[in-house]
Amino acid sequence: MAPFYWFVAFELLFDMGIVVAPLFRAANTTDAMLDYRDDRIRIGWFAAGTNDLFTYLPAGVTGAVLLVLFACRGRFGRVLAVYLG
Repeated sequence: MAPFYWFVAFELLFDMGIVVAPLFRAANTTDAMLDYRDDRIRIGWFAAGTNDLFTYLPAGVTGAVLLVLFACRGRFGRVLAVYLG
């Protein structure tokens, strides 16, 4: 979902979606490859931070869409508690 989000957002705003979506995938893959909990942590912190930065906004948008979906089904209170908690 996140690569699609970045593609659409940057394609609509700057006509550069085809550039940003692969950058997200590169950050995500690099995080998966270098985010270790041993002496290589000095290498993995940048990859992990970049991936977190790229993933934060799409995750929030997805959560908001799910809140609206469940509000239409009458389950907003329970879902909001999970979303916030």
